[in-house]
Order: sequence, then C-alpha cells, then structure tokens
Amino acid sequence: MALTSEQHAEIAASYADAATDLFVSPKQREVFARKAEFFRLMAKLAAKKNAASQAAASPKQETASKEPPDTGPSGDALPKANALPKAIESFLKRNKTGASTETNPPTPAHMMALMHLALRWRLFRLETETFGRGQVQH
Repeated sequence: MALTSEQHAEIAASYADAATDLFVSPKQREVFARKAEFFRLMAKLAAKKNAASQAAASPKQETASKEPPDTGPSGDALPKANALPKAIESFLKRNKTGASTETNPPTPAHMMALMHLALRWRLFRLETETFGRGQVQH
C-alpha cells in the first residue's frame, strides 16, 4: 500500500515524538529517531513523485491555468512554505485542548516492575500465612 506524503509525515512526527520520550530507553530512542528520519525522507520522495507525475500527466492544464494547483486530487502535494504539516497541527491542537501527557504521564517501566515485585511479595506472605507453608516474620 502506497502512502501519501502527508501520511509519511504523520508517521515521522509520531516516531520523532517517541524519540524524545524520556521514558523510553536510549537505544530504542535511537531506533525511533532513525525511523523518523526514514519516514521524513519517504514523505519528501512521495511529494516529489506526485509533483513529477502531475507535471508529466497534464501539460495542457498548466498552460490553461497560470498558477499550478497546490494539491492534486489525492491531496499529497507539498504544503505551502508557511503551512504546518497536519501532524504538527494535530499535536498543537491536542496541547491546546488539554490532552497533554504532562498532566498524567505514563508510569515508567522500572516503577511498574517494582510495583509488580511488591504485589508478588504481598501475595507470597498472604499464602504462607494462610496455608502455613513456613514461618513469616514481620
């Protein structure tokens, strides 16, 4: 399935966001950064390919209209220089609406592991006290 340049840009923005997440391991952040760069490149290539195919397919339309259209029928041409990509616009919109992850950040992996260990310890103590499989010292 071929993706449009905007879709590639959205994927790149998601990977770039994951690459800046401090709760992700440094090794995984490097992988996300490489993937973000790859999808940025794919977005540029898709936009160039679409622009080239539009130019080759309709030379009559270009002569008829003095100004070439900003987007093609699929909507995957390059945005104007002052326009923000859709991914950045949606990110800014989420921050304005208050759906930020800063108010309720995800629990780090090491904290989840510690909570899991504490739960297992409490269950072990409860089991040994209930079934008498050993002496538990408090």
